[in-house]
Amino acid sequence: MIYKTLLALIVVFLFLALQSNGKNKNETIFENNLDTIPNSKIKYKGDLSNNEKSYILTRDRMRRYFEKHKFKSWDDAIYKRQEDSVKELDRKLKYALTDVPLLKKMPKSYWEINNTNLYDEPLTSYDMLDGLRNWKTFDDSMPLFYTSNNLLYLYFKKDNITSLENLTPKKLEKIINATFCIDWTFTNFISYKLPSDSNTNAYAILGVGAQDYPFAPPNMLYIFISKDGYTYIKEKEIRKNPLKEIPACEKLKDSADAIERKYSSDMKLQDKYINRVVRKYCNCYLESLKYSKQYPRIQKLIDETYRDLQMRIE
Repeated sequence: MIYKTLLALIVVFLFLALQSNGKNKNETIFENNLDTIPNSKIKYKGDLSNNEKSYILTRDRMRRYFEKHKFKSWDDAIYKRQEDSVKELDRKLKYALTDVPLLKKMPKSYWEINNTNLYDEPLTSYDMLDGLRNWKTFDDSMPLFYTSNNLLYLYFKKDNITSLENLTPKKLEKIINATFCIDWTFTNFISYKLPSDSNTNAYAILGVGAQDYPFAPPNMLYIFISKDGYTYIKEKEIRKNPLKEIPACEKLKDSADAIERKYSSDMKLQDKYINRVVRKYCNCYLESLKYSKQYPRIQKLIDETYRDLQMRIE
């Protein structure tokens, strides 16, 4: 009887050991082949090229892996695993976006993927708009971003952005925040369509990038161009000759302070009422700026940045 019991225990132990080895083996195979999705097996629905589908499927598969394991403590090996995964995504995305003349003009090493994290954590670039950015070829050290319209539409599917012909200020604000803002927020003060040919949609976007409420003169300029199935966005910080405060609008800051004090225990109401004041501040600044001596030089900066981006993407 004792021998039978021992034999049974040994069989159970060996079975569990094999299960564990099999699991580790399968996990290793999964990790090693995380990036291998043959185009012939792609069944992703959507208006994407096969290379774009392969990128999206690989990205989602990698994210599921890190979400499934929910690593409580990230050692060097796990960071290295994520770094290698991001490098593979970077390679796939560059291949998917390789038809753009802009990418052919510059070394691929100048560009990097916009998504650099595969797990969700505060203050990281997780789940940013899929695309490539370049920090290395501009005098102002501010990035140029580009992506395909297909990837942009997929990302903003829930926001019903299905065309770039007549983007509202709110939709442009959403795009800028998803493209550039990790631990801060961009507020669109003014945006308008720029003159272009029938195959191009271009916008100027002027506003405030801040970690708090944007009661300040606009400090960020974006030029947005969509052409031949791709979208390009140039970010430019207004460093030289920054815009000055407009006294008529400054009093709105005081009303925001009063709202913060009054609704300190109800953040939902506080945000609701302060957002109204923010809009009033934006409108006040916009209306005053149009007729101020500051406007011509801002218009000149917009025109120069627009021409520069047009030349780069030709």
